[in-house]
Amino acid sequence: LMTESASLIEAVLKWLLEEWPAEPCWPKNGNWSRDDALTELRSLSVMAIDDEVARILAGQARRSVANAMTNRDQPLKALLAGVLFSANAREDHPFHRLSPGQLQLAQLPKLADYRNKVGGHASGERPDKNNVLEYSKFAVQWMAQFEGWY
Repeated sequence: LMTESASLIEAVLKWLLEEWPAEPCWPKNGNWSRDDALTELRSLSVMAIDDEVARILAGQARRSVANAMTNRDQPLKALLAGVLFSANAREDHPFHRLSPGQLQLAQLPKLADYRNKVGGHASGERPDKNNVLEYSKFAVQWMAQFEGWY
């Protein structure tokens, strides 16, 4: 269920990138330091980006974010960063219409981290039923917010 919840979020992020495409505003081959990425993320026009989200996503390689924007074939955090850059470039993007409280962007990387923690065989950690149910409920509710756009 945890894997399916993360897959649902990833599918919505990919759909957002497909429906509101934007080209990366930087060369694909370059990279950025964590501080450069943090500065870039903090400068975006999406009101739902807070310091926590910016710090978490600043660890994504610039190339991964660019590939998420163009190919939509990256993990959840890179997809989320790509969606934020896409929303910055598109005034008609749903992220400008939904409030920070509705988007709860900080929950998305937490969901991915928990899925990675309990979904892998190497960690040996078993998922907590209540956490899994809360994350799955969140994923379904998060997806449902976009119903008017698809």
